[in-house]
Order: sequence, then structure tokens, then C-alpha cells
Amino acid sequence: MSEFQTWLPPIDPPPGGYARLADALSARRERAARHAWRGRLAWVGASLAVVFMALIARVTRSSVLDVLGEDLVRTARAKGNVERRVLWR
Repeated sequence: MSEFQTWLPPIDPPPGGYARLADALSARRERAARHAWRGRLAWVGASLAVVFMALIARVTRSSVLDVLGEDLVRTARAKGNVERRVLWR
């Protein structure tokens, strides 16, 4: 016995027995292929979300610009209200 074997615990075989490397790799590829659709679905969802986020941002911006041109906003600014208060109220 070498000095390393004296302090290392004994190595037991795996519970299911040993598997060939080729079998283990093919099983791993099969699992990866089964779960690959999740990644593709996430990319499709993200791309659709970005398109709709851009649309919502444009609509929101145009609505805010319309409201900022109304009489009540100009009146609030003329009364001397702070710009932050005018925008958030």
C-alpha cells in the first residue's frame, strides 16, 4: 500500500454499476436534445417581448408628449411648480 491509500477512504463502485463512456455520452446528448427546446423557446419569447416593449415605449412617449402640451401643464408651470411635480402629478 502506498501512503495515499492509508488515509483515503475506499472507492466503491457506483450503485448502478459502471457504464461505457459512449453510452454515458449518448445519454447526455439525448437529455440535452430533450431540453434544448426550452432554450429556443426562451429566445423566441425574449425577441417577441423586445418588439412589444418598443411598441409600448413609443405609444407611451407620444401620450406623455401630448399631455405635456395641454393647458393644465402650462398653467402649472406658469404658477411656478417644480418640473418634477408637474410631471408626476
